[in-house]
Amino acid sequence: MAPALIYHMCREEEWRAALATGRYAGSDQDAADGFIHFSTAAQIEESAARHRAGQQGLVLLAVDPAGVSFLQVCIILLAAGCGVGPMYPVTTIVIQNVVLPHQLGTATGTLNFFRQLGGAIIVAAFGAIVLGALGAAGPETALERLSSIDRAGADFAAVFRWLFIAAVMFLGLSAVALMLVEERPLRGRGEPL
Repeated sequence: MAPALIYHMCREEEWRAALATGRYAGSDQDAADGFIHFSTAAQIEESAARHRAGQQGLVLLAVDPAGVSFLQVCIILLAAGCGVGPMYPVTTIVIQNVVLPHQLGTATGTLNFFRQLGGAIIVAAFGAIVLGALGAAGPETALERLSSIDRAGADFAAVFRWLFIAAVMFLGLSAVALMLVEERPLRGRGEPL
């Protein structure tokens, strides 16, 4: 399946400047609007007629918005699944291995309670990061900015950067905590603690 390309038009001198610096931040019109304008293949002719009529020396850029193939996405998801997926059974076994047999139910229930509580706290913290960053971006409230469909994509790009930074920090702390867990051999049936 061919990638679904999107298109952008700019003046030739803007594109040459971008090639010289290795970075393209959009045209002058994009800077004024606060985001880079893209069009689909079906929209590009009308967009050119409406916004670039009579202009000479234009460059048409074709961009693959995904930037990764389907196979690459599958490999990334496989790697993430292999890292995060085994975490739940491993932590359950660790907890069950250190308690007395008659405490297994209590220990497992407590573990699940704190998993759920931790998940709720993380969701609340990430929500606070998103809404706080959106609210700090201007005089509108965060919920008003969320309701403005036209600018939501541009707003979220910067906001989610901080969300992913926070997620990496939480994952790093979790990895350190897991490495600090005392290593014990698994006990079998009837074996003493």
